[in-house]
Amino acid sequence: MKGIFVFVALSLLTTAKAECPNACSGHGRCTNFAAQFSTGMEQPNKLPVVVNGNYGYDADISKKDSCTCFSKTGFDGSEVYAWGGADCSEKICAHGPAYGGLPGADNDHTQIVECSGQGICDRGTGICQCNPGFTGQGCSRTACPNDCSGKGECKTLRQIAADVAASNGNFLYSTSAVSYDSAFDASQSRGCVCDSGRRGPDCSIIECPSSADPMGGNGSESGRPCSGRGLCEEGLCQCFSGFFGTSCDKQRANVA
Repeated sequence: MKGIFVFVALSLLTTAKAECPNACSGHGRCTNFAAQFSTGMEQPNKLPVVVNGNYGYDADISKKDSCTCFSKTGFDGSEVYAWGGADCSEKICAHGPAYGGLPGADNDHTQIVECSGQGICDRGTGICQCNPGFTGQGCSRTACPNDCSGKGECKTLRQIAADVAASNGNFLYSTSAVSYDSAFDASQSRGCVCDSGRRGPDCSIIECPSSADPMGGNGSESGRPCSGRGLCEEGLCQCFSGFFGTSCDKQRANVA
């Protein structure tokens, strides 16, 4: 009996096979080495440029029956892990430059984080649930308030600056050198460029007509509605006593 027991035990040892958890869910490779990730301010699920092994694991670091998840193309065109978790069952959401992230050594804002730090990753779908005011695949862009009320265009700060530089508008200074290209949020932060006759952060305010102040004070040239002689309400001027006209630019007789 003892001989039979030893034989059976040896048979089990020779047929036993170590396996990775859940066979890596079909989303990774089972290896005996540790998966490698980027460190520091870089995208945390990014595969390092140089790996002492293959497929994102380091052959110098032993980690028995470890899953190395499959990768995909990330935010900056580099390879990043598409799946996460010990068994590669969790989807990784899109990454983007962090809003409010810790600055780097030179006070830059190059930290790349999941959902740009402005959303929660749904591990089942791999889709970011963005916080209010943010949008995009990785919550990397700000949303224009109220979609500009349908009375304007939502543009990036880079584009707004480029439009100003190319314009021939009535400015007190040259606009040719205006740019907003190097800031970390140049293509992320957006704002409303309102249609003519509209203003406000969401272009919901209807501008009133205005012209020069009939008494020589500050009028339209100083940015004052209703020629500085009335209040603007829903695009209509409510003139002060002694003034009239669609833009309150006329003075009644016998008014000092």
